[in-house]
Amino acid sequence: MGSAQHNLQSEPVLQMEHINCEEVLDFECPICFQPLETPIRTQCGHVFCQECHVRNFHANDGKCPQCRNHTSYTEQRALDIQGQMMTKQANCRGCDTQVCLIDMRAHTQTCSKYLEEYGPALDAHTPPQPTPASYSTVETTGWTFTCPFCQDTNYDVEGLITHCNTHHSLDNRRVVCPICASMPWGDPNYYSRNFLTHLSRRHQFDYEQFVDFSQDEELMLQNTIFNSFQDFPQIPF
Repeated sequence: MGSAQHNLQSEPVLQMEHINCEEVLDFECPICFQPLETPIRTQCGHVFCQECHVRNFHANDGKCPQCRNHTSYTEQRALDIQGQMMTKQANCRGCDTQVCLIDMRAHTQTCSKYLEEYGPALDAHTPPQPTPASYSTVETTGWTFTCPFCQDTNYDVEGLITHCNTHHSLDNRRVVCPICASMPWGDPNYYSRNFLTHLSRRHQFDYEQFVDFSQDEELMLQNTIFNSFQDFPQIPF
């Protein structure tokens, strides 16, 4: 009995640390934009989900999507990162519940408020299925948008992000994303619950360069993650 009590008392207790939303980004995969799952570290020092790395390896000739250096199909597990995720907590972006980072991905997959704002995560195994949409022809000339807060006009995607973050960072009104609303699948009546976060995370590429209107939005986002960096100049080895 005494021995059992001694063993119980000697077990290490994890000290949990709460981190803010900016620090959480250090533990998100640059490919799927979700909390890292089975993180690996490439030879060039970048960290991805193991499954995301495997998909990227096949899609991009084994080159790292961040620096274009060659990687190995089997990279080393980033056990230090995984260990940190077991001791750090953050608030869910949807429901604001405090969740351990190692459990955050599972939580967001079932959090109704998170799914309402950001939609389901890209599935690592199954291509996203098309969502109901009207795939009508869209004029791709111009590509300027109006700020939903102040109605200022003629912003491209990058300009709209800069404008809103500069002039409306404290505005919590629910507004319609003008970029999403202009797409064939867009719902002009959908009001984003957190527009600034949606804008900065969802619209990190230029639709005019990468959109294929024969594809569903989620499928295009997945393809863009893998293909957009092809336009970048290659780094000499």
